[in-house]
Order: sequence, then C-alpha cells, then structure tokens
Amino acid sequence: MMDRQYLNTTSEERQRFDSSVQERRILDVVQPLFATNLPWKLEADSDHGNGLAEQINAQTAKEMFLHELVTAGLYLRELKSALSVRSFRLCLETSSDLLAFLETLVCNDILGQPRPGDTSGADNTPGIHKDKPPENEPVQVAGVPLVLDLVAKWLFQIPEPKPIALGRTEQPTVHPHDDIGALQDLCDVKKYPKLEMLGRILQESGDRACHKLINFHQRMANFQEGVRKAWHLNKCLANLRKTAPTKRFRPPAAQRIPRTKWENMTPRDLSSRLFEKLYSSVCQNQDHQVKLQLNGFDMDGFLAPPIHFNLFLPSCPTNDLWQKCQCRAIVPRKVNSLPEDVEMIVDLCEDIRALNENHHLPTVLAVHFEVVEPGHRYYLWHDTKYQLDTPQHFQDAKPTISLDYLICSGFLTDIPEGGVFGMNDKAVLALSLSRCFLHLWGTNWLKDPWTAGNIHFLAQSDEIWNPHHPFIHCSLDNSSPTSSTEATISLFSFAKLLLEIETGTRIDVDPSSVTQDEFEDTIVSILDSRGDRFGRREYNAAVDGCFHIFALVNKQSNEAGGVVDELDMMRKAIYDAIVEPLEQNFNLIPNPSKALYVKKLHLERKRGTYGVATFQPEYHQPTRKRGSTDSTMFFDGEIVRTVDERVDRAAKFFDSMDRFHAQFIQPRITKSNGLRPVKIAILDTGIEVDNSSLQGVLDNIKDSRKASGFRDWRRGSIRAVQSFVTSPGDERDVVGHGTHVAWLALKTALNVEVYIAKVSAGKQFDDNTAVAKAIHWAMDQEVDIMVMSFGSAYIDKGVSDAIDRAVTTRPHPTLVFAAASNSGLNSRPTFPATHDKVIGVYSLDGYGNDNGGLNPSRQPGGTYFGTLGVGIEMLWNNKKEARSGSSYAAPIAAGIAANCLVWLEHMLKKGYFSQDQYMWLRTIEGMRYMLRKQAMGSNGDRVGILSLAPWVLWRRDLTDVEVCTILKEGMPLFR
Repeated sequence: MMDRQYLNTTSEERQRFDSSVQERRILDVVQPLFATNLPWKLEADSDHGNGLAEQINAQTAKEMFLHELVTAGLYLRELKSALSVRSFRLCLETSSDLLAFLETLVCNDILGQPRPGDTSGADNTPGIHKDKPPENEPVQVAGVPLVLDLVAKWLFQIPEPKPIALGRTEQPTVHPHDDIGALQDLCDVKKYPKLEMLGRILQESGDRACHKLINFHQRMANFQEGVRKAWHLNKCLANLRKTAPTKRFRPPAAQRIPRTKWENMTPRDLSSRLFEKLYSSVCQNQDHQVKLQLNGFDMDGFLAPPIHFNLFLPSCPTNDLWQKCQCRAIVPRKVNSLPEDVEMIVDLCEDIRALNENHHLPTVLAVHFEVVEPGHRYYLWHDTKYQLDTPQHFQDAKPTISLDYLICSGFLTDIPEGGVFGMNDKAVLALSLSRCFLHLWGTNWLKDPWTAGNIHFLAQSDEIWNPHHPFIHCSLDNSSPTSSTEATISLFSFAKLLLEIETGTRIDVDPSSVTQDEFEDTIVSILDSRGDRFGRREYNAAVDGCFHIFALVNKQSNEAGGVVDELDMMRKAIYDAIVEPLEQNFNLIPNPSKALYVKKLHLERKRGTYGVATFQPEYHQPTRKRGSTDSTMFFDGEIVRTVDERVDRAAKFFDSMDRFHAQFIQPRITKSNGLRPVKIAILDTGIEVDNSSLQGVLDNIKDSRKASGFRDWRRGSIRAVQSFVTSPGDERDVVGHGTHVAWLALKTALNVEVYIAKVSAGKQFDDNTAVAKAIHWAMDQEVDIMVMSFGSAYIDKGVSDAIDRAVTTRPHPTLVFAAASNSGLNSRPTFPATHDKVIGVYSLDGYGNDNGGLNPSRQPGGTYFGTLGVGIEMLWNNKKEARSGSSYAAPIAAGIAANCLVWLEHMLKKGYFSQDQYMWLRTIEGMRYMLRKQAMGSNGDRVGILSLAPWVLWRRDLTDVEVCTILKEGMPLFR
C-alpha cells in the first residue's frame, strides 16, 4: 500500500512526482544505465521452434527495451508540474512495476558488495574507491572472514526484496529536509535494495563497473514482460504531458509474419497448368499477352483448392482492351454433377469478345479449371452468373502503369522528396514479389526476366490501386524450359528490380548486354555506396543474395552426396538468399498489420494526373560548350527605396529571427554543451572586413559568446579567406556582393564559422575553374554548408562533378545553397541552383510574398524554397541602399539551415533523436524535409514557393520534445 502521505489527500491537492519520491529518485539514477546498448542475451522460452525467428524476436525485444528506456528518460525530464492524486498514484504504480522488473535484472551478489567509499572494500571490487583507514582502527585483511562478515552485515541490515504486485506500491515517508539531489541512505525498509546499491556504484564508478553486476542472461518471456512495463510507464507519462508521444515500438506478437512455405509446390503446379491451358484456349493467329497478379501473401497460402489467380487477358484481335479474369482452381467433378450455368470454354478469345459486346454480362470473367493429376486432360469452364466481390471502381482499374514509369517519374523516391511509396510500402512490395518469384520459378511465368518495364500496377484516373501486388506482363507461348543462362539473367534482373524499388532510381545496365561480372560489380558498387545506413542491411542482403543462388545449390548438392531434386534445391536457395532476408526486413516494420492494408496511392501528389498529355516535359539545362563565352553572373538584384514598405517587412523578418534565436538557439550555445560551430563556405567576390555592417554583426557574435562563457570569445567568426582568381592573395571585395552575402549568413545564424572563397573579381566571369577549385578547398576545410549566389544558363561539368563529390564524400554531407536567378518569369532557374543536389533559393519579401518580380519560372510538381530577399538594407562605401535578389535570399536560407544543424546536434546529445535520425536529417533529403516543416506556401502563381521562416516550426508555445515529435511524424521509419 502507498504511504498515507500520498493517500490521505483531498482531490484538490496536487503532488509532484520528483526526486523526493523514492521511485522517481531511483529511476533518475539507474535509467541512464539501462538506456544504453547493453549486451543482453535472451534465451528462448522453449527448445522447439525456428531458431531464426527466435533471433529476430530477441533482437526486436532488445530494441524495444532500449527505446522505451530512452523515451522514459525524455518524458521524466519534461515532467515538472504537480499532478492530481489519481495521476500521481498511476505514476507510482507504473514506475514501481518497472523498478520491480529492473530489480530482477541485477545480480544478487551486489548485496554483498561494500558500499562505495567503504574502507573495508576488497581490492578487486569494481567501482570501490579505497581510502586510508583511520589511525585508531585496525586494518582488516581481505579474505574469506571479511567477505562472510560483510555478507552477514548486509543480510541483517537489508531485508530480501519482495515481489511487488501489479497496481500496488509502498512508499516510505519522505521528509522535506532530505537531500533530493542524490540517493539517500538506505531506510529500514527497502523495496529496491539492489537498484539502490547499483545506483551508488554507478555514481561512484560509472557504467563499466556496473556491467559486472547485471545478469544479461534473461528468459524471453520475462524480458518481454519488462518491455510492457516500460511501455505502460511511458504511456502514463505521455498522457500526463497532454501531447502526442513520439512514435515508438509496441509490444508485438512473438512472430510478425509466418515463414514462407518454400516446400509447397501447389502454387507452382497450378500456375504452370493454368499457363498451359490459357495458351491452348486462345487463337494461334497472333501473339497473345497475359498479366498475372503477383500477390505473394495469397500465393504462399495456396495449399488446396479452391484457390484463385487474378489476371488480365487482352481483347482479340485488337489487343486494345484488357479483360479482368479470375481463374479458380477447383477439384474435378463428374460431368452430370456440373450445374447448367457452367459452360466449357472452347475459344477464350471469342468469350472475351462476346463479354465486351454484351454489356449486361459481368465485367469480370470468372474462369474455373480443374485440378487433376499430371497427364490427365483438364478444361476451362466459366460461370456467367458468378459474381466477384469486388467494388466497381476496382473492376474499372486496369494494369496500365509500369513500375519503370513510376521510377522515372519520381514516385518511388523518398516521400519527403515527393515520392508516394514509403519505406514500409517498399518492404511489403519486395517481399510479395520475392515470394511470387520463388513459387513461380521454373514456370513460363518467369520465362522473361522480371524488370521494372513488365511490372504493371492497377490504375484508374490518377490513382494506383493495391500497390503492394502488381501484375507481371508476359507472352502466352509454348516455350522450352529455361536454360541455365536464362536462369542467371532472371536472377540478376530480379536483383536489379529490388534495388530499383528501394532506391527509386532507374539502373541503366542490362544483365543480358554485359558480362555477369560487370553486372554484379555495378550492383555491388551501388550497394557499397549506400551501405547499411538507415537499417537497410536485410534488404541489401536480399539484393546481394541474387548473385549467390547457384553457389548455394552446389553446396546443397555436395552435402547431399546422392541423387537430389535440383528444383527443390533451387527453391531452397532462393528462399535462403532472397526471401528470408526480405522477411526479416518486413518484420522490422513497427505496425505490420497496418502496412498490409490494401490501399490506393494518389499520383497527383507528385506531379499531376498520369498520362503523357498531362505531364509537363522536364527541362534539361544545356551543358556549357567549349569555347562558349556565356558568362556566369552574380545576381545583384534591384535597388528599392528605403521608405518602401518591403524594407519594413524585411526589418520585421530579422526581428522575428532574433526572437527565434533567443528562445531556441542561443540557450544551446554554451561552453558546457560542447556544440561545435557550423562551418559555412561563401563562394563569391571576396570580403571587405572593414565594412561597418559586417563589423557590427561580428561584434554582436563576440558579445554573445562572451556572455555564454566562452574563453575564446575574441576568436573571429571569419576563419579563412582564399582567392582563386587570377590574382591570388588579393581577397578583398571591390564590388560588395560577397561582403553582403557573408554579412547576411552571419546575421541569420549563430555559432557559425565562415570560410570565404573569392571566385571572381567582378559581377561576371567566364572561367568556372575557380568555382570548382573553391569547392574542393571548402571540402578540405570540412565545411557543412556552401553558398553560391551566382548562376549560369549552362551546366558546367567540372562544377557539377565537384558538387557531387561535396555532397557524398564526407561523413556529414555538405549542404549546398544557390541563388535561383533574378531574370523573372521569362527565364528559367540557372545552374548550379538546378543541380539535383543543390537547394535553389528564390527571393520573397519579409512576409513571404513573391512580389519582387525577380524570380524565374518554375515547373509543376517541383518543390521550391524562398525566403527574405527583398528590401534588405545594406551599407557600402558609406551609402545605405535597400537591395533585392535571390543572391541575398540564398545566404539567409543557408543561415536557417545552420541553425537547424546547431539545434539538431543539441537534440542528439540530449537523446531526443537517434543517430540514424540525426544522420538522415543532415542529408540533402533530410534538410529539405526540415525546411518544408518550417515553410508556408506563398501567394504567388499556381506553382508556389515555400516561404522559409523558422518560427513556423519552432513556435513559442512548443518545447524541444514537441518539435522533435512534429519532425518524427513524417520521417522515414529506420528499420
């Protein structure tokens, strides 16, 4: 029972769940230890079952336990307000349950350990600091008598821990004068003696000493029960905060998906007979096509009739209409037992033609075929009264959209980049295709290699129905069995197909046109470049497994040592190398039942309704030709009157930026936080350090760093200046453009260091080699962000290659920002803003309006960012002007990104983001996602610009945890 201190209170009284409460005090001390990646060794609950499944369950349980303990720490830190009696009681109950479980994880030997700092500690006791004994006391010699004496002492002082029943807890009286900053001395009654001793050792000696005192060998059922208790505590704390909790694991079932039945030959036999009967039932005067639905989850469950296959057959002879059919395999029936409305199919082409001419007939052709032993005749039948239970809109959809088209249109890119297939959708699709690939191996359905071009999806208007189970398009013919060469090409093509699905990018290499080694090297190089980041290890293993099938078959054959079934060994090898890793990949989905829902995807979310006529052709920027004299120019913009209202809006934008800094950025930039400055490279016309505006912002940064306790506050923010023009050594800015760009970056971002690269001495230049050299120099400085406020009508290959290296070769990818141009709607954006790995920036006023008249045209379906670039007051040669242009919007956008990086690193240190989440948000895709979260749509043309304003995301009423929750809602689930 809880102590009267907490029970004898009225409903109006409120209680704080803080360190004055024993449960909270112990949790605060031991939670950081258990919230680390401890080497748990979980044992199965029985000696039977699938060993691999048990390994997957164990790994999942450990990940859930770690996640729940980390989340508990975050919630406890945010729990500061007083609670009602009922809420306080629930906190005690759930925390007591968790602590009772953690108590069982600590070895009983800990009760025989001397207290930290005890003078009687043995020499080899971990975490014990020996002090010199008092002069008046005899020195004890470590040995058996001493150990026995210590054990007896602790046994008499501390009672044995009692199991705590669910929903019941006891609480000793807590006096106000107790020290709430650390664990107090043990009271007469101890509910968690082992945890309290563990906390003492942890405070004295750290994690390593405590590892020897934890029993890492646990039973699976006991460990999963502990995960549930941690989840119950988090659920309680999340409800108290009245905000949506972050996405986290829920205690799952023991096995998320059954193992694929690779031994089951029924799907292969029936699908093979269906193909043969379809071929013999169509006319032979032309080539006929057929599309079979690839539903690996249904196909794997085909054990006995009745079972069905969904397919589409074309109209004959025009092939301009696809007729949906459902072929049901039935047991053989006697002729006199068949109902009158079931008719034998003699000419399938004629039946399809009649069905289309008689509109009163069903729109779906129901076909039956008998299941008999091989060597017997069997026939196709159809029932004119058989109605399929499918919605009308699903019946009207046709498999007309190829996977290759979706890939080339960008629908399989990451969702933050505009794709419609999420990571979970790709996991379901890949597993479904791999199961079908296994069950159809050796049939005519795999006669042609499976590629993105012959995988088709049901589509109607701008929607894709059931994207997890597309159709395979193949020819109806009576081909010979597949040769070994064709089998190899099929496997290699499937590896390419899986990789294209996961990356969302077309791979332009054909396994039939190059050698096997060349093709494998190409695929493996792509896998190596991607690595195992974001938890894609299992998926990558499936792609790589396609190249090792025959080696596994040879191994099985050698181990068998006698007559073996080659088809059986081949199926087993496909399962081991391809299907099983994709099963593991699927089992990492947090909510598998939701991922399996039949859904539809809307293509207009990316670019508009599908079809050639409705898409705008993509603009391909020409490459600079040799000898071309077209100049690269800096976008200086236009001069605005200083009394213009747009100048006032720009000033208000900077005022809002200052308030954002004061609440979310400045408190994080302290000496104790240890955050490293963000490095920004400015590629421009150099810098004039004596400019009064620049000196003003530099002085403000020094004052801020001095107030935050930095000893090196005198250290300048401009860390290096380098000239790459014809007169090296002269880094001065004679036109003012580079100085103003650097000033805006420093004015927008805090805790940054600027690296100046002078690439031109004027507002135009013809030689871009200086730009490429400056990019390489900035990479050597390990900058985080590059700003290029210039552009050209032509792509420069040297600069493009340098950008590609900059965004891919470092552990933390370099983010590149470039000005879009100032030539208005009659022109297009310029290079390098058009580079696919560069964030092009448009100029807006301080309210986010596109009213400057400078921004270039935009293409439908793209994502365009803009920020303040209109009416910015500048001082040059003692003359104040208000200028506009994307040249000035680019450094402000880069400064916003720098603030994001500062905040992200602080959230990583606090444990609010995992390492995978942090690394993804630092990529170009992740930063674009973060920018979209802090942007509002402009009021411009129908293809609007997203106006960047950090306070859209970091609102004054939100805490860091709440901002993290908002960001995590749309982030990929890192499997």
